[in-house]
Amino acid sequence: MVLRHTCKRGRGPEVFPRLPSHVVCMMLVHFLATFAQGQGPGGAIQMSVLEESAVGTEVGQVVTRPGYQYSLQDASPFFAVSPDGLVSTKAVIDREALETPVIRFMVVGMAIDGEGSKVFHNVAVTVRDINDNAPMFMLDGGATTERISFQEDATEGRKNILTATDPDAGPNGEIGDYRIVAGDDSGMFGLDFTGLPLILYIYKKGTESFDHEKRDRYQLTITATDKGTPNAKTGSVLVDVLILDVNDNTPAFDLSEYTTQVNESAPVGTSVFRAEATDDDDGFNGEIIYRLEDDSNQFRIDENTGVIETVTSPLTCSKLCGKSPTQCNPNSCFILVEASDKGLVALTGRAYVYIEVLDENNHDPVIRFTKHNSEITVATVDENAAKQTVVFTISVTDEDKGDNGKTSLSIIRGNEEGYLYHMSVPFLGINEVQVAKQLDREAVGRFNLTLEAHDHGTPQRSSTANIVVLVNDANDHKPEFERSEYRASLSEFAKPHSFVASIRAFDNDEGMNSKLTYEISSGNDAPRWFSIDADTGLVTTIEKVDHEESYQVVLNISAHDGGAEPKYNYALLTVDIEDENDYVPTFTQLSYNQEMNENEPEGSEIVILKTRDLDSGDNGTVEYFLHPDTQLRYPGVFRIDTSSGKLTAEQQFDRELQDRYTIKVVAQDNGPNPLSSTATVELRITDVNDNKPKFSPKEYYVNLQHTDPAGMQVIRVMAYDEDIGNFGRVTFSLSDPSNSFRINSDSGVISNTRKLLRQTYRLTVSAVDGGGSTSDEDAEVNVIVISQSSVAPEFTERSYTFQISEDNQELPPQIGRHVGTVAASSRAGRNVTYAITGGDNRGVFKIGKQSGSILTQLAVDRELNPSYTLTVIAYDGEKISSTKVTVNVLDINDNSPKFRTQTTEVVVPENWPVGHNIFLAQARDGDDGSNREVRYNLKSGNGNDDSNGVFAINTTTGVIYLAKPPDQMPGTSASLTVTAIDSGSPSRSASMTVSVQVADVNDHTPIFSQNRFELFLSETQAVNEIVKVMSATDKDTGRNGELTYSIIRGNEDNRFGIFPDGSLYLAHILDRESKDMYSLTVVATDNSVEEPRKSSVNVTVYVQDANDNAPKFSENIFEFDIMENSERGTFVGVVKANDADIGRNSEIVYSLGDGKANFSIDPIMGTLFSRRSFDREYMVKTRNAPYFMIDVFATDNGQNKKQSQVKVKVNVKDENDSPPVFTHASDTIVAVSENGQVNDVVFTLQAVDADAGPNAAVSYSIVSGNEAGKFEVNAGTGKLFLTAKLDRETQDQYLLTVKATDTGSVKQLEAISTLQVLVVDYNDNAPIFVDSTPAIMEVPETALVGLTLAQFSGTDRDMGNNRKLRFDIFSGNDGDIFALDMYTGKLTLGRTLDHDAFNNGEHTLNITLSDSGFPNLKTSKLLTIRVLDANDNTPYFLDGLFKIHIKEGSKAVGSVIASVLATDHDSGDLGTVRYSIYKQSPTSAASGPETFSIDAISGEIKLQVALDRETDSSFELTIHAEDQDPDLLTRRTAEKTLTIVVSDINDNAPEFQSPAVFLVPHPSSRDSLVATLLATDADSGDNRKVTYSMSGTPSGRFVLATDTGRITLGQGLPSSPTSYTATVIATDGGPQGEVKSTSMSVTFLLYTSTGNGPTFSRLNPTSGSVKEHLPSSTAIMTLNASPSSPDLTVEYYVTRVTTSGSGRSYGGLFTIGRGSGVLATATSIDRDVLAADTFLVDITAVERQGSDQRATTQQYRRGLETPYSRGLRSLLSPPFFRTSSFSAKTSRLVGVV
Repeated sequence: MVLRHTCKRGRGPEVFPRLPSHVVCMMLVHFLATFAQGQGPGGAIQMSVLEESAVGTEVGQVVTRPGYQYSLQDASPFFAVSPDGLVSTKAVIDREALETPVIRFMVVGMAIDGEGSKVFHNVAVTVRDINDNAPMFMLDGGATTERISFQEDATEGRKNILTATDPDAGPNGEIGDYRIVAGDDSGMFGLDFTGLPLILYIYKKGTESFDHEKRDRYQLTITATDKGTPNAKTGSVLVDVLILDVNDNTPAFDLSEYTTQVNESAPVGTSVFRAEATDDDDGFNGEIIYRLEDDSNQFRIDENTGVIETVTSPLTCSKLCGKSPTQCNPNSCFILVEASDKGLVALTGRAYVYIEVLDENNHDPVIRFTKHNSEITVATVDENAAKQTVVFTISVTDEDKGDNGKTSLSIIRGNEEGYLYHMSVPFLGINEVQVAKQLDREAVGRFNLTLEAHDHGTPQRSSTANIVVLVNDANDHKPEFERSEYRASLSEFAKPHSFVASIRAFDNDEGMNSKLTYEISSGNDAPRWFSIDADTGLVTTIEKVDHEESYQVVLNISAHDGGAEPKYNYALLTVDIEDENDYVPTFTQLSYNQEMNENEPEGSEIVILKTRDLDSGDNGTVEYFLHPDTQLRYPGVFRIDTSSGKLTAEQQFDRELQDRYTIKVVAQDNGPNPLSSTATVELRITDVNDNKPKFSPKEYYVNLQHTDPAGMQVIRVMAYDEDIGNFGRVTFSLSDPSNSFRINSDSGVISNTRKLLRQTYRLTVSAVDGGGSTSDEDAEVNVIVISQSSVAPEFTERSYTFQISEDNQELPPQIGRHVGTVAASSRAGRNVTYAITGGDNRGVFKIGKQSGSILTQLAVDRELNPSYTLTVIAYDGEKISSTKVTVNVLDINDNSPKFRTQTTEVVVPENWPVGHNIFLAQARDGDDGSNREVRYNLKSGNGNDDSNGVFAINTTTGVIYLAKPPDQMPGTSASLTVTAIDSGSPSRSASMTVSVQVADVNDHTPIFSQNRFELFLSETQAVNEIVKVMSATDKDTGRNGELTYSIIRGNEDNRFGIFPDGSLYLAHILDRESKDMYSLTVVATDNSVEEPRKSSVNVTVYVQDANDNAPKFSENIFEFDIMENSERGTFVGVVKANDADIGRNSEIVYSLGDGKANFSIDPIMGTLFSRRSFDREYMVKTRNAPYFMIDVFATDNGQNKKQSQVKVKVNVKDENDSPPVFTHASDTIVAVSENGQVNDVVFTLQAVDADAGPNAAVSYSIVSGNEAGKFEVNAGTGKLFLTAKLDRETQDQYLLTVKATDTGSVKQLEAISTLQVLVVDYNDNAPIFVDSTPAIMEVPETALVGLTLAQFSGTDRDMGNNRKLRFDIFSGNDGDIFALDMYTGKLTLGRTLDHDAFNNGEHTLNITLSDSGFPNLKTSKLLTIRVLDANDNTPYFLDGLFKIHIKEGSKAVGSVIASVLATDHDSGDLGTVRYSIYKQSPTSAASGPETFSIDAISGEIKLQVALDRETDSSFELTIHAEDQDPDLLTRRTAEKTLTIVVSDINDNAPEFQSPAVFLVPHPSSRDSLVATLLATDADSGDNRKVTYSMSGTPSGRFVLATDTGRITLGQGLPSSPTSYTATVIATDGGPQGEVKSTSMSVTFLLYTSTGNGPTFSRLNPTSGSVKEHLPSSTAIMTLNASPSSPDLTVEYYVTRVTTSGSGRSYGGLFTIGRGSGVLATATSIDRDVLAADTFLVDITAVERQGSDQRATTQQYRRGLETPYSRGLRSLLSPPFFRTSSFSAKTSRLVGVV
């Protein structure tokens, strides 16, 4: 808290608005004085004591000083202090009686000798709570019982009561449990404490409802138990729960129906009945008023007594039983009586009153026929209907009463054979026609019944009625198939939608009972190949069938009729799928890789090939053949077993001649059109060791100088082995008697092992292959060692060239042929020896050793080697000379041309043009020159030059091309033989076979045999029969020539179908009457894969008529009129029938059935005429009907005639001769309510006229009495209705004169009557408020329950119940806070007010004022009650923020780091919250701002000082939220603690703490530790992890451990000691891009461990001090050390700095002059930062003498000297508050200084 008060007179600012200025100033002075004595926040000694502790209980001990005694500064009522500083209690303390649980006092210590200064201790004793208080319910006004209420209809809901409070603290003061312990024996209530603070809710639980009428109150005992331990305490309260009545009981009559009688002539006002009902509710909810509902408007009821009276005479009640829920007398009036209570929402009970009115016999019986509650004129009955089956129901009504209305009924015509009978059981309500015996539709399919009804009155009256009964066919036959089993065969090449079978069944029923539906019940699941037409039974394929998948399919075909309960039958269809050769034999492998050793015997098995062919029989029998290409390439080499597929070798193989064979094997089935496939066997001949190494040449000669040293390469011998692999690998061995040579066994290189003598060495070399075979002949090597003066022989030519023809490979070689001769001479005159030493690996040639003549010794093959370059040497016994001899091999024609393949297949589309190349037949000839020039010719397979000249070949290139178009050969093949002939003499040739398959191209369109087709079919043509086979041709072949047929137009109703083979069939029955001609378009489409071609043809189908239709009348019943007394032969009418057939089948003849005595008919035209004159009145008297019913027949002229029948009704019309007569008496009284609406019917006028038709039609009008225009009558119906609103208060009755007039055409007759209309009062005036209650009132929140808030009053202009008033709160009374007396209108306070509980303390009540009329009327007014707030709510924090993390440096000063939010349920200043930081820990420096501040209004916490984790890593803020009650003493405060954790960022580089100089003893061994680097990083986590690196030292001399900083020797030190300087770097583990490092130069100073080093002067002080905060480079002291010899110099080094006690190392604090020895500061030293007072500094002095470097180290102690002494420093440090604001409360000023 910042004290902003100024100490001057006058009124203070808003901080203390109610305190005088001088008082505030004195409080401030007192506060500062107290704070200076150590009583400020953070300086108090904390103690605690349990409340209720005994007097003398020790509380705590203050810190004492020797020679001091202690006492309280001010006397305390609770504590005492002994002289030695022991604090104890001097009274029993009740914590709950204290204003705060912390008691503060000051203990003063004084020196006993009186000379020392006083010592003050601020002591804060916290009085700890014990559980000594039970929870208490604080009720308003000292009440002992809490009252709440529930409506009795409440199914859920809750009411709030005040919670209990416990003055104890902590768990002792927390309520842990609320319970209902008594009064809730039925388990109706529960408790809920999860709502708003300080609110306990009682809620309705369970599904059982309250019932005010059974129990109107509950008294509950509720306990509250605290959480104290070990013994919890409990308090209780009594809650009186009132169950308020709601209008939940409906007025009830004793009976639901009442019956009474009244004479139809009873006068107006006659009491007929008294209705009486009761209601169990209270008050208005139990008061009852009556009303009735009477459609006849002949009765009224007294609303209070329930007495029913007549209001008109005479009474007419008839035909109103339709509304009755039970049986009633049809001569009764049906009246609904309603009894309603006066509840706010009225409830109504009902009863029915039947008022029977006796009448005279003046109505004829009326007959109606019904079935299934619908009126009918035609009935149907199933022919299999059982006896007593009801055909139709009859109702006979007679508007008369009593016996006059009782009737009897009988069948008088149409049931002569007794199939039907009339069943009547009146007391059971049965009146129906039933089946008397088994019906037979084929015998009698139609009944025309006439029924007569007569009443029992006097005189008796009767009437007749006609009905037609049609006999329906019964579904008494199941479908029957033509056969029980069907069989069909089907090629697996059948196309989808192909015909399979036609299944037919029949049913002897008719209509839907004979309509059959076909289905495949089973057998078609997998594969699903077939479908059946549900209507026709046609079975077709839906996709391709496959014999290999299933060779036979058995389908179970069902047929069921269309009856309501369909009947089923079944037949089997077996479909045999015929196999076709559609599967190509398939090898289990397309290629085989086999191996066979060479030299295996003939007949050895190579492999057994396997194939799979899914076809059956011959189609699936496979034979194996060698492909022709294989036979031609390897004739007689291989053989295959045609049945087993076993492939064998028919000769031995020599790998050296051929090591691979490609064998093609053909597998072919035995089908009529065989199918085949080819597999390839790749045979590799593996090597065996069947060849020995051979030397070439066999003799070698070489010269060496006798001066040549040992180890020279002398010569390399060569041997070859025709085997391969290990068998072909040759190794050499040497036989040397002189032991002067050695040979490389792998390369054959011979070298000398010593210096050689001047002589000839003869060496023998053997060769062995990898299989152990040794060469038959060894090689001989002649090494002639010569002197430098030796002279070699000379050849006559520098080189030689010879030629020789090759040997014919087909003949034995000519061995010994002379090639040429070389000659050489020796200068020394010695004999010369010749030898071939190179260029002939195979040894084809030999040379005469003495003659030099070269001869052949093997066959010469130019194709193998066209030339040889031989090395020939000449040797004269000493020195060797050599020459090159070239032997060119001349070609002979010994090779035939070779094709790459012996056979091939070529596909040539038939539309390729002339000249198109189709194949390149290319042959190669191994010969040379003209012998290899090849020309080609072509022959067909039958020996002709070509196939009709279609194919030709380019004789030079071998290109086969088209010489003629191949379109005449589609689908055929030609076998062409291509011969390649070389140009040798004689010439040689080779042939190959080219099989040319001419592929068809879809270049022909299908053609029908006719342009159009006509068919004539009877409409009785059988379904599924083929009516025409369509045929078209296509000159293409294969798929291009295969045709599929379809119908593309004219078959929209699917009457026809066509199978893929072109068979046109009838798919559904024809009906000429629906359609007599079909124009179909049939398309034939070829099956080309790419672009199918198609053509179409029109097929016209004419449907021929059959007599399948009976004549049909244009009407179901014809009705004609004839005037009575018309002459004989008068035209009556024309009946008309049509026949849908044509020709004679449609010619119709008409005839009459009964009625011929009265009428005649024209047989051709159907015209009816009368045969006599008729008297309508006589007909009514004798026939009781003014009409005739006759039968007319229509018969066609077909061979099988068909006939139809129709009823004709002829009405005899009447003339006007009778006036109208009103059925009610004159002066009839009619009552109408004044609330009647316009168009409401008041009364119905009724007059009767004995005439018929228009002569009996009556119109009504008002003659007089309607001058006000309130009424109008409907001229046609006689309904008298209102045209304007009535007002009983203006006019309460009307006398109307009415007239009834008939509408006769010649004259009109009329009748007059009067009506007296009485206007009955209606509740049409709403009550109104007459009080002056204001619309808005204010009530203090502390107002007491029962306070009268307002008095409402009202009035109503109506009378009786219509003016009885009640008051209600319709809405706005949440929580039942207010109570309103429904009778007096007094509004009182029912519960304690809470400004914060609802809508900011504002309650808007909707007060209703209603009367007791029916329906009741009401008015309302709004009353707003504003509850004035009191400060009864403490602010509380809404946010759940307790800890936040902030990266250091991430927030700028002044930025918002967090925000808190508190709320207070009070309003205005009482609910306005202001925020402050009560305490921050740690606090900032004395002179600086606090780290954080808070916005008092928004709660935003801002940063005032930049965060540095290395300074403070976390903060704890205590935040207060305080309301702004103007009275400072009653303000309320909430507190929360927020922890702020400062997260590290890598903002500090490592700092070296190790010295820059390290002493290394010399000598030191490898791996010796020479130094340890130490660097620290003020950051945390990975940011503080330090790794080290080093550079600048000789490679490998020093080894640095990067993680520990340990430096060891990587190698031994040099012999002469020296120094090394290195750069070391310390790097932290910060994230990528933020890594920091520090470098330092270090010196490794090597010194010898022997000899005496420099000596430090004893004058050097070994201890001293250094002042804090000195600038860097400030000299501290000068050190002096003497060298061991005067001629030496000394250098000084700081080698370590540590602290006294902890031994912690520091680097970079001090430096020393290398030569001067001056010790100085390296940086400004801060004791608070380093946390050290004394430093130990190691100084090393070094001298050098020759190779020795000696060192001496001495330690110096330096204390850190602060500018002031510790005591003076503390006094001079400015005081500062530990928190920026303080809060305190007091209820009064104890005193003012």
